[in-house]
Amino acid sequence: MEFLRSTAPELCKKPDEIVREWNERDLGERVYPFLVVDAVLIRVQKDGRLRLCSVLVATGINQNGYREV
Repeated sequence: MEFLRSTAPELCKKPDEIVREWNERDLGERVYPFLVVDAVLIRVQKDGRLRLCSVLVATGINQNGYREV
């Protein structure tokens, strides 16, 4: 399967919208008695070089014991 160079930006638009909605959701009425924060190191290509980058992941455990990222 082949893609045109212009295909990638079009494919990336929808995930960007989903991520933006998730990132901007209201957490004001939710209660998280426990919060777990962890960091993961990944390698990313930036400016033509491979670099280490840390990604923080916060997981809230709600009152029912379910985990939410």
